[in-house]
Amino acid sequence: MIQISNALLLILLAAGTALPQAQMSAGDITGTVTDQSGAVVPGAAVTVTNTGTGGIRSTETLSLGTYRFLLLPPGVYELKVEAPGFGALTRASIQVTVGQTVVIDAQLTPASVQQEVVVQTDTPIVETEKTQQADTITAERIVNLPLNKRNFLDLTLLTPGVTDSRGLIAYTLPMLPTSGLSFMGQNSRSNNVSIDGVDNNDNSVGAVRSTLSQEAVQEFQVNRSNFSAEFGRSSGGVLNIVSKSGTNTWHGDIFGFLRDQKLDARNPFAFGANGSPIDPPFRRLQAGFTLGGPIKKDKTFFFLSYEGLRQRESNFVSFLENTRFFQPTPTQETLINGLASSPVAALRGLSPLLRQNLTTSRATFPDTVRVLESNSGVFPFRNNDNNASLRLDHQLRSSDQMFSRLSFSDVDTIGATQGGLTGPSRGTNYQIQDYAAVFGETHFLNSAMVNELRFQFANRDFGSLPADRFGPEININGVALLGRSLYLPSVRDEKRYQWVDNFLVLSGRHDLKAGVDIQYLPFNTTSEIFLGGRFVFGEGVPLALVLDNAVGPGTSASIAAALTASGQSALVPSLSSTITALQAYNFGLPLLYQQGFGNPVATLENKLLGTYFQDNYHASRRLTLNLGLRYDVEFQPAPVHRDSNNFAPRAGFSYSVANRTVVRGGYGVYYAPIFEAVAFVARVLDGTQISQILVPLTGLPQLGISTTSAQIWGLLKQQGILGSRQIAASDIAKLGLRPGTTPPVINTAHGNIVNPYSQQGSFGIEREITPNLSVNSNYLVSRGVKILRGRNNNLRQAGTNAYGTVFAPINPAILQNNVVESSGGSIYHGMTLSVNKRYSHNNQFQISYTLSKAIDDTTDFISDLEPANQLNLRNERGLSSFDQRHRLVVSSVLNLPFERGTGLGNALADVTIAPIFTYSSGYPFNLLLGFDANQDTNSNTDRPPLAGRNTGIGPNFVSFDLRAAKDFTLGGDSRRITAIFEAFNLFNRVNYSGVNGTTGTTPLANYRVKGRKDAGPTDPLGFTSAFDPRQIQLAVKFRF
Repeated sequence: MIQISNALLLILLAAGTALPQAQMSAGDITGTVTDQSGAVVPGAAVTVTNTGTGGIRSTETLSLGTYRFLLLPPGVYELKVEAPGFGALTRASIQVTVGQTVVIDAQLTPASVQQEVVVQTDTPIVETEKTQQADTITAERIVNLPLNKRNFLDLTLLTPGVTDSRGLIAYTLPMLPTSGLSFMGQNSRSNNVSIDGVDNNDNSVGAVRSTLSQEAVQEFQVNRSNFSAEFGRSSGGVLNIVSKSGTNTWHGDIFGFLRDQKLDARNPFAFGANGSPIDPPFRRLQAGFTLGGPIKKDKTFFFLSYEGLRQRESNFVSFLENTRFFQPTPTQETLINGLASSPVAALRGLSPLLRQNLTTSRATFPDTVRVLESNSGVFPFRNNDNNASLRLDHQLRSSDQMFSRLSFSDVDTIGATQGGLTGPSRGTNYQIQDYAAVFGETHFLNSAMVNELRFQFANRDFGSLPADRFGPEININGVALLGRSLYLPSVRDEKRYQWVDNFLVLSGRHDLKAGVDIQYLPFNTTSEIFLGGRFVFGEGVPLALVLDNAVGPGTSASIAAALTASGQSALVPSLSSTITALQAYNFGLPLLYQQGFGNPVATLENKLLGTYFQDNYHASRRLTLNLGLRYDVEFQPAPVHRDSNNFAPRAGFSYSVANRTVVRGGYGVYYAPIFEAVAFVARVLDGTQISQILVPLTGLPQLGISTTSAQIWGLLKQQGILGSRQIAASDIAKLGLRPGTTPPVINTAHGNIVNPYSQQGSFGIEREITPNLSVNSNYLVSRGVKILRGRNNNLRQAGTNAYGTVFAPINPAILQNNVVESSGGSIYHGMTLSVNKRYSHNNQFQISYTLSKAIDDTTDFISDLEPANQLNLRNERGLSSFDQRHRLVVSSVLNLPFERGTGLGNALADVTIAPIFTYSSGYPFNLLLGFDANQDTNSNTDRPPLAGRNTGIGPNFVSFDLRAAKDFTLGGDSRRITAIFEAFNLFNRVNYSGVNGTTGTTPLANYRVKGRKDAGPTDPLGFTSAFDPRQIQLAVKFRF
C-alpha cells in the first residue's frame, strides 16, 4: 500500500521503531537516591504503584543513584525505595500528568535509625527537566471551570500565546473549518491534536475531528513552542488529550445542563425584519452519563461515556437594523437637489425621476425589499449532537499493558454560518459522523527498555450542505450575502489507517527515543465548488452608465452639457460618481458572473511518514539538554509536488539555577502538512473536470466576448431560473457562452509547492514562590516560512487608474490562473507572563498575560483572500489576522472553607466557586472596496488606494464567566448530587464580533480605523454582529 524509498528505509532502521509522540498520553517519574551524607545509593530497589488501578512497576537505581519510570499513565502514584542497610522510604500521593517528568529524589536513613518512613509528597511545581513551553489542563480545571457548550478545548485559551481565531476574522469557508486556535500567530490549520497518542485531525483541511465528551477527558497538555522531535505535523501547537480509564473503584456520573431564553439577556442585534427588537428563542440541553470500574481487579478496567446535545438557538442577520442604505448617497443627494433648483425645466424634471430610482422602496423595487426582508431578522439554528466512547485497559503482566478505545460522534446542524450580513439563504447545514478504533500496547523489555505500539482506524463523513439548494450566490458587497455558497455542497469521506511504534532506551545520562509514524489516508469527495454560480454586486458602476443604459447612449453627456450651460458645472462630477452595491442590484448590474460546470467527484489518497531520533541528555543534576532530529514526508497524489527534504532539528535546554528556579529555552523547525484540499484543487479545478466561466460587467471585448454579466442576470431573471433551479450550461448557451470554449478560470497547485514550516525559539525563567505557586516569564518568537497562499500568476501591469495599478492577463486565452503556492511568510514576537497556583488549601488559580505582535502577508490559500496586487506580494505584509496585541486570562477554582454543620456553615460547605475573566485586544480587519478596481477579475480583494492590508482594528473583548456549585451527600461521601449555576458574560458586556470592512468609495481620513458604534451594520465600519450576551445555565450532576 505504501511504497518507501531505500533512503527512507535507512532512516527508519537508524531510528529504530518508535512512536513520534512517545509521551503524548503518559508521564515519567525520575529521581536520585542518596544517603544522609549525600552519597548516591546504587542498586536500590524502587517500586511505583498506581493507587487507582493497582498497577506495579519496579526498577533499580543505576551507578549514579538515578532511577526512571517511563510511560506512566496519568494518575496518582506511590513510590517505595528499599536498599540493604537502609530503612524503606515511601513517597505517597505523587501526581503524574500527561507529558510531565516528575522529579522525586529520595534520601534514605540507616535501618538502625528507622525501619520505614512514609511521606506525603507534593509533586514539584517547577519541572526542572522540561525544555518546552507547555501547560497541562488538569482534571480539576476541566471538571470545575465554566465552559460554554462544554467544549473542553476552549480551556486551551487559558494558556499564554494562544488566541481564538473564531473571533472577528471570518476567513474560513463552510467546507474548510479550522481548529479555531492560533498558536504564536500561526494559521489555525497548523496544529496537531491527538487523543491517547494518535491523531485526531481532519487532514483534508487542517481541522479537528470530533473529540470526546468533557466527562471522558482525564486531562490534556498544551504544547505551545519548542516541543521536542517526537512531535510532528504541526507548525503551530500540539494538543495531547488523554481519555479517562477505569480503576478498581466503581465510579461514574449522570448529568444534565439546561439553558433557556428566559434566563438570558437579549443580543443587541436581535431585531425582527421590521427593525423592532425581539427576544429570540433559545433552548439547550446537554445530558449524559459515565460509568467506569473493574472487570477484574488490578487487571482489567473499563470506562464508558455518552453525551448528547439538543439545541434550538437563534442567529441574527442585521442588515435591516438600519435602512439608511436605502436612500441616495450624499453625492447623489447633492445632484438631485441641484437639479431640482436648476433654471432648466428639463433638468428639474430629472430630479424626482432620479430620486425615485436611486431610492430603494417597496414601490420602486419590491423584489429587492422582499429578498432583504426575508433574509433579515432572527433565524433558527439547530444542533442535535451525540458523542460516545468506550475504553478498556488490561494488564497482561507487570511488563505488558494494553488498552483499546472505541469512539463515535454524530453532528447534525441546521442554520450554521448565518448572521451579521450573511442571510439564512447563505446558511450551511452540517452532517458529520466520526468513528475511531484505537489499540495500544506497552511492553517493558526491562526497566531501561520500553516498546510502545499504537494502531488507529478512523473514519470521517463530513457533509456541508447549502440551505439554498439551487443558488446562485449573490453578494451585495457591504450589504448582504445571499444564496447558496459558491463552494457548496461539499461531501467527503476520509479514512485514516495509522501505525505508530516507539522504542525508548535509558543509557546512563541519556534517555534515547526514536520513532516512526505511518499513515494511509484515502479520501473521497463530491465538492460542487463553483457549480452553483455567483453574481457580485458592488460599487464601481458610474451613475452616468446607468443613465445611458436607462435612457439612451449619450444621455449623461447631454446632462453634463446642460448643467455647464446653466452655470451648474459643479454638479457634473456627480455624474461620474459610483452607485451603491444595493442600487447596482436594483438595476441588475452585477460586477461579475462566475460559474463552473463539470464533474466534482474525486478519489484521492495521501500517505504520511514521520520519523525522529531524540536524546534527553542529563548533563548534570542541574542541566538537561533535549536534542533531536525529525523527518516528515507526504506522498500526496499527483500533481502535487512531493517535498522530500523536511528535516527538522530541535534543541532545548533546562537549567536549574537553584532548586526553585529554572531557566529554559530552545529552537526548532516545525513542518506542517499540505492539506488534501490542495490536492483536490489541483486535480479537479484545473479545468479538466470542472470548467469555469467568468464574465465581468464590461464583457471581455479583448477576447471577443461581448456578452456582459448584466445580460446573463437579465436573461436568467426573465426566465424565472434564479432561485427556482440551478443554472445549467444550456441556460447561458443562449448568449453564446459555453464551458470549455470561453477563456478558462484555472485553480491548481504550483509545481514546486512545499510543506510550510515555522522556526520557533523561546527563552524563559520559572520560579517557585511557594511549594504550590510558581511564576513563569518567557520570550517567544515564531517565523512562518513557505506558507500556502493563492495567487493569480497570469497577470501583467497594463496601466493605472484612480485606484492604482491596472492589470491584464499575460495569456489572453486564460482569464485566471489561480495557483496555490508556497510564498507566504509570517513573524511573531511575544512576551508571556504566567502565575500558577495548583490546587491546595481549597483553591487553585492561573493568571496568563501575553503581549505580542504577529505580522504576515497572507491569511489562507483560498482565492477570495488573494493579494490585492498580485505582482507585489511585499505590499501584502501587514498585521496578521491572528494578531492580538494584549491578552489576559484569569481563572480560579475555590472551594469555600466551611465545614458541614448548621446555619451558614452548612449552607456554604461543599460549595465551589470558579470564575474565568478574559480581556483581549481586537483583531485586525481588512478594508475593501467591494468592486474590481484593478481589473484583475477578482472583486473580493481590492483595497482603497494606498491602504495596506489589515489596517482596521476590531473591538476588544471583555468577559467574566462564573460557576457556582454545591455538593449534597447521599449516605456518605462516595455519592453526591451537585447543583450547578453557570453564567457566561455575567456582566452582559456587548462584545462586537464583526465589522463591515467594505468601505467602497467612502472617503476615509486615514486607514488606521476602528469599528463605529454610531454606524449601522450596512454602513462602512459599522458593527455587524456581537458575541453572546449574558447567558445562564443550570445543571444537576449525580456522582458516585
